[in-house]
Amino acid sequence: MTIESEESAVCRSCSLAKRKELLGCRPGWSCVKGLYARHIDRFFSLHPELAPLFREDPYFEVRAIVARHLPEFLLADMLNDPDETVRIHVALHVDPSRLPALMGDPDREVRIRVALRIPEEFLWKMAEDPDYGVRKEVAARIPVNRLALFMEDPDPGVRRQVAVRIGRPWLLCLAGDPDGDVRLAVLPRLTPAELMKRVRDPDLRVRAWIAVNGPLEGARTLLSDPDPVVGEAARERLYGSGHLRAV
Repeated sequence: MTIESEESAVCRSCSLAKRKELLGCRPGWSCVKGLYARHIDRFFSLHPELAPLFREDPYFEVRAIVARHLPEFLLADMLNDPDETVRIHVALHVDPSRLPALMGDPDREVRIRVALRIPEEFLWKMAEDPDYGVRKEVAARIPVNRLALFMEDPDPGVRRQVAVRIGRPWLLCLAGDPDGDVRLAVLPRLTPAELMKRVRDPDLRVRAWIAVNGPLEGARTLLSDPDPVVGEAARERLYGSGHLRAV
């Protein structure tokens, strides 16, 4: 099929065919009926005023892209679109005050986007979401005084997010978390004395971090660590380029 015949076939199914010269439409570059999202997106970037005409287009990709260009009163009508990709785009662009309507969306990706933008006063209602990705975003934004809600979250990724924000004494509780990644996230916020209590941590990554970033006393202790990686990190910390540092 030639370029001309391909263009003719695409244009026959398009309601804008009679205006294609004026609009600069061209399959493979800027086309509302294009097969690739970038071609559709380019069309609406050039002609955002036409987005309302396609908010009920049968192709979900068109509706998703249209959502970026609709005025608020029309965008709100797409909160219940049957396709999750469209609802994701709506959640990213609709006024945050409307996002509570999507807190219980069946798709996790939609709820994650909701958690990113929903007004703070609604965040606590998403704290028990069944998906760890949603809870992680909630933990990143919820007021610090409510972070204790996530102290015993079953997912370590959520608890890691808590570890970088929560205040004392809760932080010290997470220093003994069963997951090594959570304990690693706690380390930068501990005092030298608190770090010294963790030089025998079962996770070699924790011990290596202390050897490199903790007090020099910790590095000296870790010179004899049973793991060669940790011992080497301690030696590099203390000896550097071959000259013993002041310890």
